[in-house]
This record gives sequence, C-alpha cells and structure tokens, in this order.
Amino acid sequence: MKPTTDSPCARALAASLRGIRGESGLSLSHVARMLDMEKGMLSFWERCLRLPRPDQVARLLGCLRVSEDRYERLMNMAYHARDTNWLPPGVAEDSTELSPGLIGVMECERVAKQITTWQPVVVPGLLQTADYARAIISEGDISLEQADLLLITRLSRQNILTRQNPVQLLAIIAESVLLNEVGNEDIMSDQIDHLLRMIDLPHVSVRIVPDERKYHRGKNDSFVLYEFDDQVPVLYAEHTTGGSFRTEEQKIASHRGLATVLLDKAMTEEASRMRLKEAVR
Repeated sequence: MKPTTDSPCARALAASLRGIRGESGLSLSHVARMLDMEKGMLSFWERCLRLPRPDQVARLLGCLRVSEDRYERLMNMAYHARDTNWLPPGVAEDSTELSPGLIGVMECERVAKQITTWQPVVVPGLLQTADYARAIISEGDISLEQADLLLITRLSRQNILTRQNPVQLLAIIAESVLLNEVGNEDIMSDQIDHLLRMIDLPHVSVRIVPDERKYHRGKNDSFVLYEFDDQVPVLYAEHTTGGSFRTEEQKIASHRGLATVLLDKAMTEEASRMRLKEAVR
C-alpha cells in the first residue's frame, strides 16, 4: 500500500505518533481500544499509509496525555501534513525532545534509496565521528541534556549506512572542510581517518570539490536530496537556524543540476581518497 501523501511533514507526524505511543508503553491494540477504532487504521497512521485528520490526532494525543508544548507542535504538524513544502517549527533550547524538523530528516533518511548531500563547511552528519559531532553540537546555546540527545540521535542515524539494506550516499564536500578545524587536531585527524574507512563501503562515495576563488552557488547553499523508490524526492535546505523541506519539481531539478555542476568541479573518487590521505596528520 502506498502512502496517501508524500509530504515530509506527514512522514514526521507519523514518526512522532509512533514514537509517542512507544514511549507510553501501550500496544497498538490497547490504544485502538481506548480510541474505539480499528488497530489496523492506527497502524496505517504510524506508517504514513493513511493520514489522520487533525481532530483524530487531537484525540490520540489527549489519550496519550502528552504535554501542552508537545501537543501544540504535533497539532501544527497535523494541520500542515498535506503541505508539499514545510518550514518546521523549532523547540525550546532546553527541551529534551527532538524538533519536528529533525524527526522529518530522520524519516527521510530511514526510507530513502539514495541521498546526495553537498556541504561547504563541515563533514555531513551521517559521516561524522562522535567527537567531531559533539564539538559542533556543543557550539550551540543548548543544555547539556539536549546536546547529549542530539549526539545520540546523530550517531544512531548513521545506522542507515551499516544496516542490511544500506542507503546509497553521495557526499560532495568542499576541500575547505578538511581545513576547518572542528574541536582540535586530534578530532580532525580521527574524523579524516573515519572518512577513509567509510569510503571503503561500496555504497558510500565522497567527492571533494577543490577550493577556488571564483564564486559559485554551492559556496553558500548546502543541501540534502533524498530520493525514494516510489515517492517524490525531497530537498532539505539547511539554514543557520534550521531548515526547510521542498518537493516541487523545479526545486528538485535545480539542485540536481547544482549537484551535477559540483561533481564536474570535484576530484575523482580516487583523487578524493588521496586528498584525504594527505590531510591525515
């Protein structure tokens, strides 16, 4: 059965509902009885095969007794679940919950067949070591608890590269990423060693774009493109304070074109490997 909508917001809503019920410790059957509905329909909601109405989401959240802040965020998602483009709301800096946007990213990663990412500043999150990721996360004005949650989440997301049916990852990175010291020299050295190990995987490709003085659009336009077997592609454009999800054909085509331009500028896979080896301290 195919989803009734391919929107990133709908995927994030489904994952959130699934997660909240899991946190409650209640089975699908139990919650379905509480709501006086079919267990199968609740399962469809959690797998994004059917989209619940906002009033149905409200009943479910009330049944599971979620906090007021969480209720408001999820109801916002319920009202925007059919939107093809989505600018997720944030969460409080001291919150110990994942943001709707991060949940959306995780759902896209979980079901994607191929991921193409361009990063002009830092190593993509899916290829970061724990120390490198912690150094980046700790730069934010967030609590220690939130930093720990984000680190654990980022590392767990990397399982899509080592699971039985791994995602195909094409990571295009600027050469300056190797020179931007994150943490300290030891952290950077370990990070580059990790990249060298990851590119030995047949489904992981890292291409390095040499630094040049001439401006091109990619210098200030990091992005991630998710492609699926039977759903429309999703573009996630990252910003300083968050990100946005886009699905319209023009945006997808534009960023596929940008990826092609960047790959034309990039070193070959073997040359990229040699550049990484040169960067090892």
